[in-house]
Amino acid sequence: METRKQILRSLMEFYPLNVDEVVIVSAVQKVVGGTSASLISSEIQSLKDKGWVEESWVKAPFSHAKTRRFKITSSGIEQLQSTGEGKTGDLSERLSMLEARLVAGLDQIRSEMEVLQRDMEQDKRKLEEPLERVARNVTDLSQELMAIKKMVDAHTEKFDSNGRMEEQLILRVLSGDERAIYETILNNGGTMLQKDLIARTRMSNSKVSRTIDHLEGRGVLAKERHGATNRLRLLVRPRA
Repeated sequence: METRKQILRSLMEFYPLNVDEVVIVSAVQKVVGGTSASLISSEIQSLKDKGWVEESWVKAPFSHAKTRRFKITSSGIEQLQSTGEGKTGDLSERLSMLEARLVAGLDQIRSEMEVLQRDMEQDKRKLEEPLERVARNVTDLSQELMAIKKMVDAHTEKFDSNGRMEEQLILRVLSGDERAIYETILNNGGTMLQKDLIARTRMSNSKVSRTIDHLEGRGVLAKERHGATNRLRLLVRPRA
């Protein structure tokens, strides 16, 4: 009977938590000397059968094995109270101590969170300065790129203007036959077969050949072999 009462008192020490059987055995053996582990386990089962103790299986903390845990029930508490032990005042005191430990743990967690938050704020401030420097560099580079783009646009416009002037000068110095051939090819989409050009202008083959050679020499058109004739392509065309 003393062993059963000691088991219930041991469980009361941990109430409302569960505790492993090996812890209960060790606690009872310290108080009730000479009590074997098998006897204590048997008494625990007897208390379980009476409904004074609850049993559960849980995963062991450091392995995949299962371990048995026990918890005193309300009936077990009443049984202790009926023997003058484990009074409500004792239980309230234990609950108050448990609450105090929980509050202390919560305060510790809050303190650690505050330290972590301060560290994060410091790290953030350390990063803000390099980020601002990068942002300034990006702004400066963007302004430089805009300036370079304006210069390129100005040179491109000047180049196009010079190109248009050169084309106009070339077209102005074309002779009558050269202009006729040029305009015929232009009206045909800028490219034409030499044999079709002869048929369209009704010029002799020799005149068309000489005129094409002159235009090619001036860089106005290009010719390439196409079977038994040449394909002609204008290189200089009027711009809108």
